[in-house]
Amino acid sequence: MPWPLILVPIEQLPHIDPPPIGTCWYERAWLDWREAIAPNYLKHNAHRLPISVQLPCGAWCVDLRQRSNEKGWYGDGWEVVGELPFITVAPSINVDGGWHGYITHGEISEDLEGRKFS
Repeated sequence: MPWPLILVPIEQLPHIDPPPIGTCWYERAWLDWREAIAPNYLKHNAHRLPISVQLPCGAWCVDLRQRSNEKGWYGDGWEVVGELPFITVAPSINVDGGWHGYITHGEISEDLEGRKFS
């Protein structure tokens, strides 16, 4: 069962702990972390603030570069098209040991590896 994205103003987040899966918000704080911001964001989406989404495994910013313990920040990031809440993120999102799936036209998919979340 997919989860729909629901846009929430960041000011409301402290009152929702933890936010439900699918909660999304614009987050200005990422702009201060220049090494993490994805070149794809700067090229295609710098007209808006970075977007964070509550995935089944926790919060994740769609506008960051890839990250690993070995490489640190690397790559160009994900392609993000559309406007909240109806964004699509490509390719798939794979959070090591946490969740692997898609955000497509405003919906988070089930985990591709069969893990269950509620």
